[in-house]
Amino acid sequence: MSLTIARSLNLPNSPEPINLVVLPAIRWQTYRAISRDFEQQPNIRLTYDCGQLEIRRPLDSHESYKRMSEKGSLATKVAATG
Repeated sequence: MSLTIARSLNLPNSPEPINLVVLPAIRWQTYRAISRDFEQQPNIRLTYDCGQLEIRRPLDSHESYKRMSEKGSLATKVAATG
């Protein structure tokens, strides 16, 4: 089993690199257990396909844009109802 770790991966059409860990030869049951462990970690993204598990963590700047967007969305809803 090999482990591929890319701390700063540049993806096409992505404004910034992301943190990524790729684990091959993972059973579905193992993926489900890991996904349950990460349920309380909203900034962790899991992708499973044909036994390969990718664990991604967007960079902090991406998450701050997401939070700003969510706050703006909430403010718009409050203004519309108020």
